[in-house]
Amino acid sequence: MDKYNKLFIIISRKEKTQRTAQRIKNTASIDCEIIFLEDITFNNLDTILPQKNNIIYFLTNHPRLGLYIEHFIQHGHTIINSQFLKGERSKLFIQNKIATHKISTPANELLTDYTSNIKFIQKIKLPVFIKSQEQMNTVLYIKDYTNLKRTITRLQNNIGEWYIEKAYNTIKNDLIKAYYTYGKIYTDTKAKKSLEFMHNIAKILSLDVFSVDIIIAPNNSYWVIDINPAPGFYAHNPARKTFTNLLIQENTKK
Repeated sequence: MDKYNKLFIIISRKEKTQRTAQRIKNTASIDCEIIFLEDITFNNLDTILPQKNNIIYFLTNHPRLGLYIEHFIQHGHTIINSQFLKGERSKLFIQNKIATHKISTPANELLTDYTSNIKFIQKIKLPVFIKSQEQMNTVLYIKDYTNLKRTITRLQNNIGEWYIEKAYNTIKNDLIKAYYTYGKIYTDTKAKKSLEFMHNIAKILSLDVFSVDIIIAPNNSYWVIDINPAPGFYAHNPARKTFTNLLIQENTKK
């Protein structure tokens, strides 16, 4: 008899993940239910998941998910990527953390004001991206200083929620997406660059499941430009099947 009663996939109405959640549910080897994060409150936590011993997959990077992690764990549920989800999850923090372990990432800097940020940009040169600290949120492409100043001025009210990142040419370089699922690596392309460094990312960030966007240059240099700790495997059936096939086995080991 399986240790777990059910798989709960928690998604957000603010993110377009309903179809990917349904695909995971359709291939799951355990009874599965999809619920919205916005429907969860502290008053109904125990009624939404009435039984213990469920697996919870947060197919969302919504900031609110951190409110419920400890409660679910204390009440006997297993959360995929729980160690990561209990910690700092901002994108700039993630990028800088893996960079300290010799994983190649683009040069970046927290957005503060035009005078300070212009010195950084003059070093790396335009174009740049201005990215939200939140996952699956706005990315702005900036290729001239007039637009840069206008954008920084417009974002002053919540300036600390954004950062600048060097933009690499995706015409001269390859942009690929890869998936990591319980130690197995998948990609849609035959990347010449070995992706074994994804095992290091998993260890550094305490992630069992994630996806990455990677820029690979003709000389085989690479830069990790994004890590998503809540992949839906929308475009990759083998990665999704591995995820649904192994989630009981791998979480039972813990």
